[in-house]
Amino acid sequence: SPGAHLWVPGETEQCQAACGVARMWATLFWSLQFAGALSCVYLHYRRELGLAIFCTANKIVVGAVLLKAYCDGVIYWPIGLGGPICEWLLAAAFIRELRR
Repeated sequence: SPGAHLWVPGETEQCQAACGVARMWATLFWSLQFAGALSCVYLHYRRELGLAIFCTANKIVVGAVLLKAYCDGVIYWPIGLGGPICEWLLAAAFIRELRR
């Protein structure tokens, strides 16, 4: 994509462009993130325990995976450091919702 060089090294961009499996995993990742966002809205209004636990676990894992990818040089800091902070803040918010 035109802006990929801002987020990932050239090797990562070329790898994903050339590999259908990498594109599939990227699509699955972003689809899960979108589904998680919809779950957040639903959770805000319904306060379902199981969904809150799932969303919390999802955010913790995604944050850890993003941080690992940054440490391995697969992605740059805006996603590799900003992403985990955002994900873990959302996880904390879900945990807070569980306490209500």
